[in-house]
This record gives sequence, C-alpha cells and structure tokens, in this order.
Amino acid sequence: MEPNSNNINNQTNTSIDNSNSTTNSNNNNNNNIDRSFSDIRSYWHSKIIPQKPDDLTTSLAPYRKGGPRFILKDSTVPVKPPPPTDYPSAFYSTVYSSNSNSNSNTTSPSSSSSSSSNNNNNINLLATPQTPTTTSIPTFLTSPPQQQQQQQPQVQQDSTTNNKSFYIPSSAESLDNHNNTTQHSFYHPSSSSSVSSSIAPSASSTTYTMSYNHTFSDVYSTTSPTSSSYIGGNVHNIAASDEYFGDNIYTVNNKYTASNSYGAYSSGSSNSSYDANQVNYQNENRTQDLGYYDDYDEQHLFNVSALGDSTNESEYINRNWNDIFQTLLDLPCSEKKYKSLSNIASDFVYCADTFGKIIISELHLPIESKSIKPLDLGGVGGGLKYIVSDIIFKFVVDTELLPGLWMYGHVKRSDEKAQKSASLEIKGINFLMENASELLRFPLMAIIDYRGYRLLAIARLPINKNTIVYGSHDGGATVHDKDPEVSKEMERIAKILNLRGHKVGRQGVHLYGPGDIEIHKGSDGRYYMIDFARLFAPEFSPIFNGKKEVGREIFYAMLRPELVAKSPKPLSSDAFSGWQTNDPEDESINQDVIAISEHLHKVIIPETIAIIDTSLKVDEAIEQDAFKVPDDGGWNSKPLGKDERVTLDDEELANSTASLDIGSEWTDTNQQERGQNTVPTQKTSSSSSTSTSSQTHEIEFVINSLGYTKNSPERDYRQRSNEIIKLINFIHSRGINLRYLGVICRGLTNRNVRNLFMTEVVARCWKRIIRSRCRLKMDSCKMVSEGPYKQIVADCFNVILNTNRTKNRDFWTLNKPGYFKYIAVRLFPRCLSDSDRMPEVDIRSLIDCRLLVLRIIQILNIRINSEAYKQFLSNPNYIITFNDIEEVASTVKYLGIVDYTIGTGMMYETARINNSSRVPPLEVNRWLDQAQAKLQAALRSMPKNLRNIARLATSYLLRANVSSGYLDAIEQLKTALRLLRQSGGNDHDIMGLRGMTHVKLATFYLFYAHSGSKFIKELREASNSLEQSLKLNPLALSEVVVQSLPIYTVNNACNAYIGKPARSLYNDTRRINELFSMVYLYEKVISPLDHPTLYAYLPKVFAQVNQIVYFTLPHALSGIINSSFAPSILNGITNIDLLSLNDMVITPTIARSILSLKRLETFKLQNVKFLDGEQGETAAAAEQVSTFNQFFGKLLAEGHGITSLHLVDSPSINDKAFDGIYEGFNGVKEIEFNGTSLTDATLVAMAPYAKKLEIISLVGTTFSDEGVATLLEAPRQITQLIINTLDKKKSNIGEKTAKAIAKSSLGMRQIQLNHVNFSAEEISDIIKSAQGIEKIDLSHTNSNLLTMEGLEYHGAEHLTHLNLHDTGDIANVEDFVEMLCNIQPRLKSLKLPRFVSEPFNNTCGLIQLVRRLTDLEDIQFPAGFNVIDFVRQLGEKSERGDFERPLHELRSLDVSESFFDKDSLQTLIDLSPNLTNLALAGGNFCDSNGNIIIPDDTLLIQFGLLLFNLHELDFSRNQFERRNVVCLLSRCPSVRTMHLKDNPLITPTTIQELRKDYPHILFNH
Repeated sequence: MEPNSNNINNQTNTSIDNSNSTTNSNNNNNNNIDRSFSDIRSYWHSKIIPQKPDDLTTSLAPYRKGGPRFILKDSTVPVKPPPPTDYPSAFYSTVYSSNSNSNSNTTSPSSSSSSSSNNNNNINLLATPQTPTTTSIPTFLTSPPQQQQQQQPQVQQDSTTNNKSFYIPSSAESLDNHNNTTQHSFYHPSSSSSVSSSIAPSASSTTYTMSYNHTFSDVYSTTSPTSSSYIGGNVHNIAASDEYFGDNIYTVNNKYTASNSYGAYSSGSSNSSYDANQVNYQNENRTQDLGYYDDYDEQHLFNVSALGDSTNESEYINRNWNDIFQTLLDLPCSEKKYKSLSNIASDFVYCADTFGKIIISELHLPIESKSIKPLDLGGVGGGLKYIVSDIIFKFVVDTELLPGLWMYGHVKRSDEKAQKSASLEIKGINFLMENASELLRFPLMAIIDYRGYRLLAIARLPINKNTIVYGSHDGGATVHDKDPEVSKEMERIAKILNLRGHKVGRQGVHLYGPGDIEIHKGSDGRYYMIDFARLFAPEFSPIFNGKKEVGREIFYAMLRPELVAKSPKPLSSDAFSGWQTNDPEDESINQDVIAISEHLHKVIIPETIAIIDTSLKVDEAIEQDAFKVPDDGGWNSKPLGKDERVTLDDEELANSTASLDIGSEWTDTNQQERGQNTVPTQKTSSSSSTSTSSQTHEIEFVINSLGYTKNSPERDYRQRSNEIIKLINFIHSRGINLRYLGVICRGLTNRNVRNLFMTEVVARCWKRIIRSRCRLKMDSCKMVSEGPYKQIVADCFNVILNTNRTKNRDFWTLNKPGYFKYIAVRLFPRCLSDSDRMPEVDIRSLIDCRLLVLRIIQILNIRINSEAYKQFLSNPNYIITFNDIEEVASTVKYLGIVDYTIGTGMMYETARINNSSRVPPLEVNRWLDQAQAKLQAALRSMPKNLRNIARLATSYLLRANVSSGYLDAIEQLKTALRLLRQSGGNDHDIMGLRGMTHVKLATFYLFYAHSGSKFIKELREASNSLEQSLKLNPLALSEVVVQSLPIYTVNNACNAYIGKPARSLYNDTRRINELFSMVYLYEKVISPLDHPTLYAYLPKVFAQVNQIVYFTLPHALSGIINSSFAPSILNGITNIDLLSLNDMVITPTIARSILSLKRLETFKLQNVKFLDGEQGETAAAAEQVSTFNQFFGKLLAEGHGITSLHLVDSPSINDKAFDGIYEGFNGVKEIEFNGTSLTDATLVAMAPYAKKLEIISLVGTTFSDEGVATLLEAPRQITQLIINTLDKKKSNIGEKTAKAIAKSSLGMRQIQLNHVNFSAEEISDIIKSAQGIEKIDLSHTNSNLLTMEGLEYHGAEHLTHLNLHDTGDIANVEDFVEMLCNIQPRLKSLKLPRFVSEPFNNTCGLIQLVRRLTDLEDIQFPAGFNVIDFVRQLGEKSERGDFERPLHELRSLDVSESFFDKDSLQTLIDLSPNLTNLALAGGNFCDSNGNIIIPDDTLLIQFGLLLFNLHELDFSRNQFERRNVVCLLSRCPSVRTMHLKDNPLITPTTIQELRKDYPHILFNH
C-alpha cells in the first residue's frame, strides 16, 4: 500500500502555493538560479580571506561541522563562505554585527551580553537581531547592467513598506552606506529569484544578513530577520535559530578595528565613516612588473583549450528526469541511444544515492537545521517525504492504519516488513517493463539503504489525482477502468505473467493486477504506471508457518514471478486481501494460490535440493521443468515448531548481540581534542551507488568443482562468492524465495554446497543484525558522523574472525534470546538440524568465516582498505579493525533497465572497437567483462527479458571471436547456447542467435578441432533454429550475419595486403570459415522442402559478401571441404570485389567460378598451381579454361573490372601466362609480381598497354634493367614503386632503372628499393626528384648521407616513413641526426642505418634523435646496437630534466641483432605504453653484467611477463625450440602473430602443431 504518486505531485504544488508571501519562487529555472548564485559567490570570494585561529577567543565553545570562518578583506567581520557548488541543498546563513565607531553609545543587540570596550568589536554569528540595523549595500547592486554608467538604481518602491528592488550584476566594485530604513530585494537579470536584506539606520553598527540556498531547486531567496529553509524546491520563512547545522554561537574579539588613525574613508559625507571594503590606498609610483597578477577572470582563466568548451549546454539541460528518460526510450536502437540512456539512468541513481544519504544522515536533526526539509505529502504508506532535484524521496516505514493496527506489522510496528514491500516495487516494475508495450511508461526508481534506513526514490511524473484511468488511488473507495486501450494492454500483460483478472472494490470493477495499482494519463499524453509492490500473488503462509489463517504477510510475502508463471491456472494479485469483493469466485481465486503454495513446499523445494545434491550443473537443471501439478491438491507440509514461528522485531534484532563483548559506546577521542565533530568526506565513485550484486561477475558454476582453487586467495574467495550468487540465481529460477534458504540448507547432504548455503544464511543474519544496530545507534546518538557505524561493523567482524574460540563461544552455541542460533532459526526457519542446535555445536565450525565476512562486505557495500583487504584474505589470523574500514556505504537497488542500457552501450562500443586493429585483444576482453557484468546484473533483475538475454548471448559470441584458443571459444559458445535455451523463448532474435551460435560452434569444431561429426551435428541444430527465426521475422538475422560473415562496410573494409594487421587477418579468416560452414549448410544439410524459408534466404546473404582476403582449402579437411566444394562457395558470392586465393590448386571448374564474378576488382593468387584438367569433366569444358593463359585472358578481358592484380609465391606462373593477352592490362592500376617466374619479356610486352598503372611491385631476381626501365619509361603517373631483387649480388637492376625512376618520381608517394645496385648518388637523385614523397624504404642499398642531402633539397615535409636499415655505414652520427632533424619531418616510422662512430657517440646521437622525433610509432635500431647503454644514458638525461617523453607514441620496436637484457627491455616497454609489436630477431640476450647468455625457460617466463600486451613478436634467427615458444605464449595472451623464420630448431611439422594448438595466431616460418 504505497502512497499515491498523484497525491505526491498534487500536494507538492499545494505546498508551493502555501509558501510565505515575501518569498519569491520560480519553478523550472534551475539554470538561472545557478547563474545568480555563481555571481554572488564570485563576489563573496573576492572579499573574503581565511579567519586566523589567533583571532578566536579562548572562550569559544566547540563548534560542530561549521568549517573554517572567513573575514572580509580589510574588514573585521568573520563570515562563513558561500556553499560549494557541488554540495547539494547546502543552506548557509551568516548574520554579523560590526561596531566601527569606538565612541558610539549604540551597541549591537547580539552583543549585549558581552563586555565592550572602545577598541574592540564583539561579533555574534547567527544571532537573531532585536532591532532594525543598517547594512552596507554595494553601489553596483543598485543598478541594472544597462544603466551601469549612470549608476542610477532601478527602483520599484512600495509606498507602504518602502520596499525597493535592485539588480545584481556579475561582479562587485564597492559597498556604499545607506542611511534610510529600506527592505531591499536584489534581483539578478537572469533570474527572478531574489536576495532580501533588512536594512535600518544606525550610525555606529551594522548587521548584515544573507542566506544562501543552493540546490537543484528552482528558488533562490534570502529574507531577514528570518532565515530561509528549503522545502521541496520552495523557500519558506522560519524563525531564526541560534544553532545552524549544529554550530554553537560564539563571539569573535576583533583586534583590528578600524579607527580614525587609519584615515577613515569618507564618501560625500561630512560624517566620516569607515568602509572596510573600500580600497583607500594606491601606490602610484610603482610601475615595475613584479610577476603578480590578480586582475583575472576565473571563468576565462580556467577555460583550458585542451579540454574543449565546457560551457556548451546539453540539449536536455532544462528538462526533468522523466522527460529525458521517456524521450530516449522512444529513439530507435543505436549506440547513441543506449549511451544516452545509460548516462541519464546512472545519473539518476547517483543523485538518488547522494541526496538519499544526506536525507538519512540528517533524519534526527531539527527541521530548521536540515539541508533538505521534509514535505507533508500524505499517502497511506506513511513516512517522511522529500522532493529534491525533481526526485521524490520517501522513508519506508510501517504505518498505523487504525489504533493498534499496523499496515505490515499487524499489532506492532515493523519497518523491516515495510522495507520488504518496497523491494517488491523494484521487482514488479522490472517484470512489467520487460513485458509491456510502448503504450505504458514507467518512472525511474531506486531504493537506498543506509544506516539501517531505507528510502524510496522516484522521478516526479506529470500526473495528479485527476489523471488516473486504471486502478485505485484511494484504498478502493474508487476504482477506475476508463481507457479501453489500457485495459486491453493490462489483459495482455496479465496473460504473459499468468495473472488472473478479478473484481475489485465496492463497484466490482474487473481489473488485472492488484487493486491499488495505478495507471495515469499524464499531462504529456503518456500513460504512466505506479505502485507495483503487490503485482504478484501472495503466498499462503499457513502451509509453512502452521498458523490457522493468513495475516498481514500477504502484503510483503509474495510468490516469485517464476513460480507464478508456472502455475496451471492464472493467479490473482489480490488473493486473501480486502480488495476482493466477496464474490463467489473469490474462493476459487484463493484456492489456486493455496495449491501453488503447497506445490512449492512439497515438490519444488525437495526437487531443487535433490538436483543440487546430485551435483548437476545448475544451468542444465534450469532447463528442466520441475513443475508438475498433481491430481490431488492435498499437499501438506510439516508445520514449524513453536519456536520457529516467532518473528523478530528491530529492537530484538539489535539487542541480539547483548551477550557479546562487542565494545563500548563509540567515541572519537580526537573529537574531544579538536572540540568538534568530524564528518567523513563522501567519495564520488560510482561504485558507491551500486548494489553489490551488480558489481559481481557470474562464472560458470558446476557443483562438482566446488572447493578451493589453486589461484590466489583473493581469486579463490571471489570465485566462491560468485558460486553463492549463482546458487541463489538458481533457486530463484526455480521459483523459490530466499526466505526458504534455511529449508534448502537443512535438506542438503553435499557438504561443500551446504557450507556455501550456511555461509549465506549466516551472512544475511549478520546483515539484519548490523542494519538494526546501525538504526538504533542513529536513533539514540543522532550523530551525523561515520565513526559509530564503522565501529559497529568492526565489532561484528571481531566476533566473527576472533581466533580465540573460547571468546564469544556461548553466542555461537546457545539457542536462546540474544544468541545467534535463536536469531538464525527465526530469520531462516529450519536452517539448523537437530544436531546443529545442540549446545556443543559451534556455528563457526559449519561455515567459512572469511567467506562469511566477504559476503557481508559485499551485501552491505562496506569499503575496506585495499592493503588490509589483501592481508585479510591471505592471512587467516588477520581481523578487520576500525581503521581498516574506510566507509560503510549505502546500497542501492535500481531498475534492471539501468544495467541493461549500460551493458548494451558497452556492447555497441565493443563490437565497434573489435574491428580496429589498434585495439589490443585484452582491451576488447576488458570491455566485454564490463558489458557482461552489467548484462548479468540486469538478468538477475529481469530473468526473462529476451532482449537482455539476446545481448548477453551476443557478448559470449564476441568473446569467442577474440578468445586466445579454440577450446575457450567453444566453451564461450556453449555458454551462449545454454543461456539462449534457458530463456525458453521463441522470439525471432533468440532463435536467430541460437542458429548462428550453432554455426559458429560447427566452424570451430571443423576448422580447429577437426571433428566432422560434431560439425554436421551443429549445422543440423542450426538449420532448425534459423528456419524458425526467419519464419517469425525475415530480417531477424541481419545484424548477426554482418558480424559473422565477410560482409564489410566502408569503415571496416580491408583493401590492403602489405602490412595488414595480423589480428584483422585472423578475424577475416574466421569470417571466411563461417562462410564455408554456411555454404555447406546450404548445399549439404537443408533442402527447399524441409527448410523453405532458410533455403530462399541464404543465397541473398551470400550475395552480400564483398571481400575474401584469405580463401584456402585446408588439406586436413579434404574429406569434407575440398576443391570440389570451392565452386559452390564462389558461385554464391556473386557481388564480391576482392578475392585472395591461398595455398590451393585451381581447377578449371574453380577458374570458371572465378570468371563468373563480374564485380571482381582486386584479385590475388598466393602459392597456387593450375590443374590442367579434372576427373569427370568433358573435354569441351576443359578446353575452355585449362591453363593460366586462358584464365588470365578471360579475367583481364573486356567485361571484367580487374584493377589490382597480385601474384605471389607462385613459381608456376611464367611468361606464357600472359602471352598474347597484354592488352588486358589496359584497365589495371596496380600490379604485384612477387616470387613468380615472370621475366622482362612480360614487362616489356605489357608496357605499351599498362598506361593506367599507379602502383608497381616487382619482387624477385628474374627482372633486370631492360624490363623495369621499359615499364617505367612509358608515360604514366606512378604513385607507389616497390622493387626488391632479394639479393644485391644477383641483382640486374642498375643505372638505367635508377634514371627511369628519377625521371618519373615527381608524383611518387612511396618508394621502396631493396637489394638494388644503385649508387649513393643515384639514390640521392631519386630522392631529390620525389618532392611529395611520404614513405621511403632503402634497406639493403648503398644509401648514405647523400640521401639525407636529397631530403634536405626539398624539405620532405610530407615524409612519415624512412627505412635505412642495412644501408651504407654512417661515420658521423651527429651529422645524420642534425640533417634529419633540420628538415623537421613528421616521422612516424624510422629504421636506422649502421653507425661506425664511437659507441658512446652513437648512443648520445640516437637519444637526441628520439627526443626530437616525438611522433615516432615505429623504430628499428641498427644491428649491433647496445640497448642497455642507450636505456641507461636515456635515464640519466631524463633525470637532468626533460619534459618530452621520448618513444611515448611508439607502437612497433625492432631491436633485432642488438644487445639487451630484461631491465633494458622493461624500460623501453614502460616508455612506450602503446607498444604492440616487438622484434628480437637474432637478438643477443644478456645477463645483468652484460654477458651474452642462451635464454632458457626461466628467462623466457620473465620476458613473457614483459610482453603481456603485445600483438606481434619476432623471434626469428633464434635457437628456440617448440617448448620455448609454448612457454612464451603462455605469458602472452594478446599475441596474434609470431615470426620464427630461419630458426633451425623449428620445423614445418612444429609450425603445423603450433597452428593447431593456437589457431588465433599466425606463425610465419
């Protein structure tokens, strides 16, 4: 019976209307108030300085919580500063009196009780003025901005009260005295809010009154002589008090009173008076700039350009929580929508938690001292109510309906049972939100538990008592059913939740759901539902407690929705309650609930115990339908014993530890020394505003594997805690409430599981004990400090962890009031067996006490010091003490949609960054961890939400894509399948995901596990699910298909081959393998008769495939996928524009399939051969395409659009392949001939035709000047040129080619010349001509300093890549560095030549180089380089002062053939946080003394720890064995490419084994 939300909203407006008439309020104007407050705040900060402690008299009473006092500059008046802008609802008030005339006989009323002297000024803060006094008003306050120059106030004068209104500009100048009695209201131009001050004439004294009220409210106002109080966004006048925030009145003796000897300042008056705020001295003679500047504007001074403009207002700045939330829900699904939703939902929870803790902390303060004041909004539920920042807060307490009759406690008050009812609000709204259509809307809601109290927070809705269209808001006096559309929607939802419609109230209105549910048509046109606590049917409790009739428990002890859904008959929400109409059908309604309640205790709970005891997997057990209603309804359960039917109230619970030595009353000894109370600073971490359950990751739970792991103690205890959570989720899925945890615990025989259940029972008992003691402590001491509550927790931990078993032994063994067993059997009946109740049995022997404390920490959100926490888990004798506890924080329960939106937003982000080669796999996994944690938390709140289940299953699919091994990937996919099956839904998204998960699983089984039988089995499973999904929705597979198959958009297309990131190649290969599986499914598994929808759909999907970068047919799979299967694949992908065939034999049939791809633009053959004919093919068909010549002739013929041709590592391709078909190169823009048998003859013949060539790549020893020069001399615009002869000694490319390159290099952007016999002068001429060059690779050439001169010739302003590896020796490293730095290139990649100068000079030169080239992302040090000395000298220079961070942007580091040790590599990796690639080819491993050593497994393990985050490793030319590689990979989970070339101990067989064990890693050998 929650209070009516419409009453809350309606009465709020009433309270606004009833505010004091002198108070100016302006709703919905938060921004203006903030600006107004900011201006006044700036004025005060410009006038105040800290008050010195010496200025305080020794007779001051200890002040509490007031903070430091301040005085005005050049003044004697101590004041309190304005409230900080980040402290919500801070209410400050300062009243001071100053006496500036020592000869005056007039004294301040507030100082009448203090002794006065001529030169002393007694000041009384926060005193109520007895007579009108005078205040000094700044001149600028009396003039609006547009009239500043005339200095004339814009006055609105009342003839009766002589009231005037003034404007407040944004800066202060001076204060002028006013001698007339005036009531002033200060108005800021941007706000209608006001600041009022009472001013009266006084020649000798001044009393100044200002009040600050800075909140999210809409009113800013100050009045005098009364101060302002904040009430729900309104300002009410209350009598001034002598105590504010617990501050005691004290008097300040001012030693610096102004006198005539100072030359009092006079302004236009013969009566000279002193103005403390007036500048009366200027040193006109000083003009020297001393470096001191105080004439700055804070707003502009701190406008940091690097952080962007922080003044841009959000589009939602002037809108409330509900309006923003509902608007975002209306948007279509996208990453932006869920990011915005997660932000608004998280902000709501944060605000609710922040304000809630303030409200609870100040519960016992006087109303006038509360920073947030309560409102009287009525409502049956009772409890104090507040409104802050458009959020309604209500204390959850029991309400006395009639004298002696309580809403929940029956004959006595029980706030604990009321709190249970509030928890049902969250549960009800979660289930309604996941099943309701867009017609019904729901408010943002949260529950805050803090110091034993519970607050319900709900966003204010645009409704009132007149907007209700369904349900009752007045206890059943009036029942509404006005809107047919709403009625129809409620009937639909009720069918989903298995709820029964019934007659409600005196009118007998037919409703679905409880009678007190409310649906309103808001002023914005939306339908809003509120009051969800009694959505599900109550349990018939006499079955368990043995009583003869039901009691008030029907309002807080409900059946779980999982159990309600399994009932054979719909259940009524109002069973056994007075909401029924005494209709004859009411009895059948009640009998249905009785039947399901009996079934719960007689069938479901025993079956659940049996399932757990037999050690079945929980996730498999959930799939079993344990609900079978027997024919006879005469199930009966054993009634409780007499002592088990007793319940504990809060006082009994709090006194339960009376027999313990739990410590004396908490006191802060330092408090007495300081003379004030301390208030702990609240952390702003988001973790403080979330419940423990949402912070814990679920793990796959198998009861057989319970027990301790071999991991660290912290991981072990975290795992066991997760197992408890998984067990709780399991029993919830069976429809069992946690109140029957004791019944399950007692029935278990499995010792390990019973230990976990008993630990959870004990933990929840301690939760109740601690909360109850905190509540009573707060009620008794009324302290705002954190200390007493930390002490309560510390005492409880001492009772639990004290290893002295004799201490507190009675507490754990005896079964009588005040002892643990007595508490346990009442909170969790039947939790102890007969033997457990015996006095000889210590409960601590049945549980793990450390796990118990861990669960208490999690449940109550207790923050422990990190070091203490580690010691606690690792040291069995460690006891958490008071000093180890940082905070007893609040716990917040919120809507499941909060976690769902956060998790979904992270999923969108993860899917996007997963396509980026620069994002390491560990970071992707980290994002997936966070997304899964949120989605799992949402699943616990909404266990049947199909959208959430689909998102969570998708996260497991993504994790399988980035997993480091195929076995792990298979387990991830199995987890996704179990989750999808558990949902029990036939939704098209669920079925589609199931089908695609089976396809992925089949792919891993075939391509990595090489299991053909499992491959076929999974494809058959996939076919059925995919068929059902497509029948429900033809577009159901659109999103998941794009993620699974090689379908690329513009953003993630892969057109580059050279230097392609290995991780991206792995993803591309995975997509291609899944395409093979889908094609096999289409060709071999399904048929148009059995799967007509799927059979028609798949060809459309295949037509979307546009790029295949690695098409190969593994020899190991020749039994299933062989060359005869390739045409089936190629014939389906008709719209492909990029195709790469690797390691295969091209048959005529395959060739014809390729030729059918009319949109093909980029074509690559790598390590392929052509088979002249194939068995079973007709001679006519074979003659068509039987050779490479025939194939290329048709491929390059008119009608095909080939623009890029790559022939790699295919010696069988020779000059005959292109004989007579050279005109086919007319449209080709890019050629790559690498490792073929092509010669100059082909180049010369194609030169006249290849006029559109832009990119040329020629690699091999078969080319010479004749062919290359001829190709280059033809008129064309070359942008990229790659020539690599592989062996300089065998190279036939020389001067003629060099001249041709120099002639055509003007427009070249990339030049790569390797192993060519060009002279240094020829290379320099080429570089001089390439004025727009961006990338230069001259490795293994005769390049020297002349190359640098060539770069200096034109400045090389576009140069980003420079490779001079293994070029001519550089004798003077200083000249090289100076020349390279003079051109100031924006180099991102630099591979250095060999230096032959002194090693020390080499090192110093390179240090200077890397310091100046701060944008480097790729660097290769010269061979023989001493990395150890480089790192040492780099460190020494850094210590002498260096603000640049060399190598900070580095992503690739090559120290091949260099000397290094572990420490030097560690330093380089630390300097390069973005490092992903590391090359140690032919490297010399050294020990700490610099001696070269052979790396063993121990050393490799140490190195492996350094390489944890790297993607690519090069250990070529090293003496590595297979076991060394495995050892390294075990420490490098992010590696996706490993180079092992020229390694004599690594054979091709070894590489095959490694590829099988690590399919995600590309091994180059």
